[in-house]
Order: sequence, then C-alpha cells, then structure tokens
Amino acid sequence: MANDSTAQDGGQDFLDQLRAAASGGSHGSDISRSARRLSGFFAAVIGASVALFLLAVVYVYPTHILWLVIAVTVLYGLGIASACLWYLRVRRASNRGWSRRYRIGFALTIVLYAIGVALTVSTDWHTAWFWVPYAILTAAPVTAAGLLLREAR
Repeated sequence: MANDSTAQDGGQDFLDQLRAAASGGSHGSDISRSARRLSGFFAAVIGASVALFLLAVVYVYPTHILWLVIAVTVLYGLGIASACLWYLRVRRASNRGWSRRYRIGFALTIVLYAIGVALTVSTDWHTAWFWVPYAILTAAPVTAAGLLLREAR
C-alpha cells in the first residue's frame, strides 16, 4: 500500500511541474520577487537588531544592573535566533549573489559593531548625537546587502 501512495504523490508532483511549465515560467519570477522581499526584510531585521544591541551596550551595560543586562542580552539572542529560524522556514529560493552579499554586509556590520564597543570601553561618550547615527551606520551594510537587487559585476 505504501507504494501506491508514493506513486500518487509522485504523480501529483509531476502534474505540478506540468502546470508550472504550462504557465510560461511566471512562477519563477514570483519566487524571485518573494526571495528578494524576504531577504531584504531579514537583512533589515538583523541590521536593526545589531544596531539596537549596540545602543544597549552603550546605555544599559554601564548601569551594571545585572538583571537588565541579562534581559537585554537574552532578548537580543532570542531576536536573532527567531529571525534566522523564520527566514529558514519561509525562504524558498535565494537570488543570485545573495549569500556573498549577505556575508560581506554582515561582516562589515560586525566590524562597525566591534569598533563601537571599543569606543564605548575606551571613552566616556554617551551622547545620543553620536551613538544613534553610529548605530544606524552599523546597520547599514547588512541592510544594504539585503536590499540590493542583484550582484554587482
């Protein structure tokens, strides 16, 4: 009996493929558009999370309120993990060059984050006029990588 249901499922896959071929490939452009939209949203969420965590390091960590530091760190970790798991579940395809763009953008974002943490430790600057624009700058590389439509040549 298991062979019959497998054959039926295989037949359904074949029919789905025939329908996709008959539609003239419009399904592929829908998948590509969806991939671009999801990748952009995911990259923006990651960038915003890193930027907000940098601001937390600047303003919350120096308070030395242990429960608050732990809560902020756990929320950051849960936010990043949730975004990654969500993206893995909803992503059906990736646009050409997405992995390379994301790796480069994320690496630049983390370098800027590390510079920000170093500035926090080495200076007493805690003014919003510096840190809010710097946090936005920190999020920019990974966000831009997610919003680019195709790989630059």
